[in-house]
Amino acid sequence: MAACKHIVGLTEVAQATYNRLQCLAQSHLARGETANSHVAIFKKLEDILETAILIDPFNGERALSGSLAQVFRITDDPIRVYYCGSVEQKVITVIRIADSPLRTTNEFLAKWKGQSDDTVLANIARMLPHTQAIISKFN
Repeated sequence: MAACKHIVGLTEVAQATYNRLQCLAQSHLARGETANSHVAIFKKLEDILETAILIDPFNGERALSGSLAQVFRITDDPIRVYYCGSVEQKVITVIRIADSPLRTTNEFLAKWKGQSDDTVLANIARMLPHTQAIISKFN
């Protein structure tokens, strides 16, 4: 399947993780350490954000379950990228990039489990400044 044309944006939390991983990779590349694990992890993240996430981004197989069904996940161990978006407006917003143990991601998602869909959408909307209209109608 060909990649679709969506704009991919990052929340502040996701951007901070991206910047941290980029700095780690660049520090090793500057020393000529191209086979370092930090470099490999950042390359995986770049591939997810530039290619993989754009291939059928709202496929149901990537969706979380229950009240988090409007949040999607794509993984390439150890990276997990959680995102939401709008098919109509062709926007994908990465809400979290996880490179830490799965436990911290589960803690992150547990805040929303069991909440109503409206509450989950409100929580996501708070993470995405200036995108309230996009979040109100995911698809």
